[in-house]
Amino acid sequence: LDEGLVDRIFRKTEISAIRDILETAREVFSHRYVFSNIYGQAPIAPASNVIRAMLVSKYLDRGSSILLIGDNDALSIILASLGYDVCVLDIDQYVCMHLKGLAEKYGVDVRVFNIDVRRPFTIDQEFDAFVTDPEHTPACLYVFVLRGIQNTKPNGLGIVSWEAGFRQRRIMKAIIRRFHLDVLELRKDVIYYISPLSNFYEHIT
Repeated sequence: LDEGLVDRIFRKTEISAIRDILETAREVFSHRYVFSNIYGQAPIAPASNVIRAMLVSKYLDRGSSILLIGDNDALSIILASLGYDVCVLDIDQYVCMHLKGLAEKYGVDVRVFNIDVRRPFTIDQEFDAFVTDPEHTPACLYVFVLRGIQNTKPNGLGIVSWEAGFRQRRIMKAIIRRFHLDVLELRKDVIYYISPLSNFYEHIT
Protein backbone atom coordinates (compact mmCIF):
# COMPACT_ATOMS: atom_id res chain seq x y z
CA LEU A 1 0.00 0.00 0.00
CA ASP A 2 2.66 2.52 1.05
CA GLU A 3 4.88 1.77 -1.97
CA GLY A 4 1.98 2.55 -4.28
CA LEU A 5 1.32 5.86 -2.54
CA VAL A 6 4.78 7.28 -3.17
CA ASP A 7 4.31 7.88 -6.89
CA ARG A 8 0.76 9.06 -6.29
CA ILE A 9 1.35 11.74 -3.65
CA PHE A 10 4.90 12.99 -4.23
CA ARG A 11 5.85 15.42 -6.93
CA LYS A 12 8.53 14.12 -9.30
CA THR A 13 11.01 16.67 -7.98
CA GLU A 14 10.47 15.47 -4.40
CA ILE A 15 11.03 11.73 -4.74
CA SER A 16 14.84 11.66 -4.68
CA ALA A 17 14.89 13.96 -1.64
CA ILE A 18 12.59 11.82 0.49
CA ARG A 19 14.12 8.33 0.23
CA ASP A 20 16.01 8.41 3.54
CA ILE A 21 13.19 9.94 5.55
CA LEU A 22 10.72 7.51 3.94
CA GLU A 23 12.76 4.54 5.12
CA THR A 24 12.86 6.04 8.63
CA ALA A 25 9.08 6.56 8.56
CA ARG A 26 8.52 2.96 7.46
CA GLU A 27 10.84 1.59 10.12
CA VAL A 28 9.13 3.66 12.83
CA PHE A 29 5.73 2.40 11.63
CA SER A 30 6.91 -1.21 11.77
CA HIS A 31 7.30 -1.01 15.56
CA ARG A 32 3.59 -0.39 16.12
CA TYR A 33 2.04 -3.66 17.33
CA VAL A 34 -1.15 -2.52 19.06
CA PHE A 35 -3.95 -0.76 17.17
CA SER A 36 -6.94 0.69 18.98
CA ASN A 37 -9.97 2.51 17.63
CA ILE A 38 -11.02 3.98 21.00
CA TYR A 39 -10.00 7.47 19.89
CA GLY A 40 -11.16 7.12 16.31
CA GLN A 41 -7.90 7.12 14.39
CA ALA A 42 -6.07 4.55 12.34
CA PRO A 43 -2.32 5.03 11.87
CA ILE A 44 -1.21 7.12 8.94
CA ALA A 45 0.65 5.57 6.00
CA PRO A 46 4.42 6.23 6.28
CA ALA A 47 4.47 8.06 2.93
CA SER A 48 1.85 10.49 4.25
CA ASN A 49 3.89 11.02 7.42
CA VAL A 50 6.82 12.05 5.23
CA ILE A 51 4.66 14.76 3.61
CA ARG A 52 4.04 16.30 7.01
CA ALA A 53 7.73 16.11 7.95
CA MET A 54 8.60 17.79 4.63
CA LEU A 55 6.15 20.63 5.30
CA VAL A 56 7.70 21.19 8.72
CA SER A 57 11.22 21.29 7.26
CA LYS A 58 10.06 23.64 4.49
CA TYR A 59 8.84 26.29 6.93
CA LEU A 60 10.89 25.71 10.10
CA ASP A 61 14.63 25.69 10.74
CA ARG A 62 16.11 22.66 12.50
CA GLY A 63 16.11 23.19 16.25
CA SER A 64 12.68 24.88 16.21
CA SER A 65 10.22 23.74 18.86
CA ILE A 66 7.13 21.79 17.77
CA LEU A 67 4.08 20.72 19.75
CA LEU A 68 2.23 17.64 18.49
CA ILE A 69 -1.34 17.49 19.71
CA GLY A 70 -1.96 13.78 19.42
CA ASP A 71 0.69 11.57 17.83
CA ASN A 72 -0.81 8.20 17.04
CA ASP A 73 1.46 8.21 13.96
CA ALA A 74 4.84 8.70 15.76
CA LEU A 75 5.63 11.74 13.61
CA SER A 76 7.40 13.10 16.70
CA ILE A 77 10.14 10.50 16.34
CA ILE A 78 10.77 11.45 12.71
CA LEU A 79 10.85 15.17 13.51
CA ALA A 80 13.17 14.66 16.48
CA SER A 81 15.52 12.61 14.28
CA LEU A 82 15.61 15.57 11.87
CA GLY A 83 16.78 17.85 14.69
CA TYR A 84 13.59 19.47 15.97
CA ASP A 85 12.73 20.09 19.62
CA VAL A 86 9.55 18.00 19.97
CA CYS A 87 6.83 17.72 22.60
CA VAL A 88 3.73 15.48 22.39
CA LEU A 89 0.37 15.66 24.15
CA ASP A 90 -1.74 12.51 23.80
CA ILE A 91 -4.73 11.08 25.65
CA ASP A 92 -3.85 7.46 24.83
CA GLN A 93 -1.60 5.89 27.48
CA TYR A 94 -0.40 3.22 25.04
CA VAL A 95 0.66 5.84 22.49
CA CYS A 96 2.58 7.72 25.19
CA MET A 97 4.36 4.54 26.28
CA HIS A 98 5.04 3.60 22.64
CA LEU A 99 6.55 7.02 21.83
CA LYS A 100 8.81 6.96 24.89
CA GLY A 101 10.07 3.53 23.87
CA LEU A 102 10.71 4.66 20.29
CA ALA A 103 12.52 7.80 21.48
CA GLU A 104 14.84 5.62 23.54
CA LYS A 105 15.37 3.18 20.66
CA TYR A 106 16.25 5.94 18.17
CA GLY A 107 18.25 7.99 20.68
CA VAL A 108 16.15 11.14 20.33
CA ASP A 109 14.68 13.48 22.93
CA VAL A 110 10.88 13.69 22.80
CA ARG A 111 8.87 15.04 25.71
CA VAL A 112 5.61 13.09 26.05
CA PHE A 113 2.64 14.04 28.24
CA ASN A 114 -0.48 11.95 28.81
CA ILE A 115 -3.04 14.79 28.62
CA ASP A 116 -6.69 15.11 27.66
CA VAL A 117 -6.69 18.42 25.77
CA ARG A 118 -10.43 18.86 26.31
CA ARG A 119 -9.57 19.86 29.87
CA PRO A 120 -7.49 22.90 30.93
CA PHE A 121 -3.76 22.23 31.23
CA THR A 122 -0.52 24.17 31.42
CA ILE A 123 2.78 23.38 29.79
CA ASP A 124 6.09 25.11 30.52
CA GLN A 125 6.97 26.09 26.95
CA GLU A 126 5.71 28.21 24.07
CA PHE A 127 6.30 26.56 20.70
CA ASP A 128 7.32 27.74 17.25
CA ALA A 129 4.73 25.45 15.64
CA PHE A 130 2.05 22.87 16.29
CA VAL A 131 1.10 19.80 14.27
CA THR A 132 -2.18 17.97 14.67
CA ASP A 133 -4.30 15.31 13.00
CA PRO A 134 -7.70 15.49 14.74
CA GLU A 135 -10.43 12.90 14.58
CA HIS A 136 -12.78 13.91 11.80
CA THR A 137 -15.40 15.70 13.87
CA PRO A 138 -15.84 19.49 14.05
CA ALA A 139 -15.53 19.49 17.85
CA CYS A 140 -12.21 17.65 17.78
CA LEU A 141 -10.83 19.90 15.03
CA TYR A 142 -11.83 23.01 16.98
CA VAL A 143 -10.31 21.89 20.27
CA PHE A 144 -7.05 20.59 18.75
CA VAL A 145 -6.47 23.75 16.70
CA LEU A 146 -7.41 25.97 19.66
CA ARG A 147 -4.91 24.16 21.94
CA GLY A 148 -2.28 24.48 19.24
CA ILE A 149 -2.79 28.23 18.94
CA GLN A 150 -2.85 28.69 22.73
CA ASN A 151 0.56 27.05 23.07
CA THR A 152 2.27 28.51 19.99
CA LYS A 153 4.17 31.80 19.72
CA PRO A 154 2.51 34.72 17.91
CA ASN A 155 2.83 34.23 14.14
CA GLY A 156 3.74 30.59 14.72
CA LEU A 157 3.05 27.80 12.25
CA GLY A 158 0.26 25.22 12.39
CA ILE A 159 0.03 22.08 10.26
CA VAL A 160 -3.38 20.43 10.34
CA SER A 161 -4.25 17.15 8.59
CA TRP A 162 -7.99 16.80 8.12
CA GLU A 163 -10.42 15.08 5.79
CA ALA A 164 -11.28 17.34 2.87
CA GLY A 165 -14.83 16.45 1.80
CA PHE A 166 -17.20 19.31 0.90
CA ARG A 167 -18.66 19.60 4.41
CA GLN A 168 -15.22 19.34 6.02
CA ARG A 169 -13.81 22.09 3.78
CA ARG A 170 -16.60 24.43 4.93
CA ILE A 171 -15.86 23.63 8.57
CA MET A 172 -12.12 24.16 8.05
CA LYS A 173 -12.74 27.54 6.39
CA ALA A 174 -14.92 28.54 9.35
CA ILE A 175 -12.13 27.59 11.79
CA ILE A 176 -9.62 29.60 9.74
CA ARG A 177 -11.91 32.65 9.87
CA ARG A 178 -12.70 32.15 13.58
CA PHE A 179 -9.04 32.17 14.59
CA HIS A 180 -7.91 34.74 11.97
CA LEU A 181 -5.37 32.35 10.43
CA ASP A 182 -3.38 32.82 7.23
CA VAL A 183 -3.16 29.80 4.93
CA LEU A 184 0.38 29.29 3.65
CA GLU A 185 -0.13 26.06 1.75
CA LEU A 186 -2.85 23.53 1.02
CA ARG A 187 -1.94 20.04 -0.21
CA LYS A 188 -4.77 17.80 -1.25
CA ASP A 189 -5.00 14.01 -1.57
CA VAL A 190 -1.88 13.22 0.47
CA ILE A 191 -3.13 11.84 3.80
CA TYR A 192 -3.92 8.11 3.81
CA TYR A 193 -4.59 5.83 6.76
CA ILE A 194 -4.02 2.14 7.24
CA SER A 195 -6.98 0.43 8.93
CA PRO A 196 -5.79 -2.95 10.21
CA LEU A 197 -9.33 -4.20 10.96
CA SER A 198 -12.38 -4.21 8.69
CA ASN A 199 -14.59 -2.81 11.48
CA PHE A 200 -12.02 -0.24 12.68
CA TYR A 201 -14.40 2.73 12.42
CA GLU A 202 -17.58 0.91 13.44
CA HIS A 203 -17.94 2.90 16.68
CA ILE A 204 -18.16 6.20 14.77
CA THR A 205 -21.34 5.17 12.96
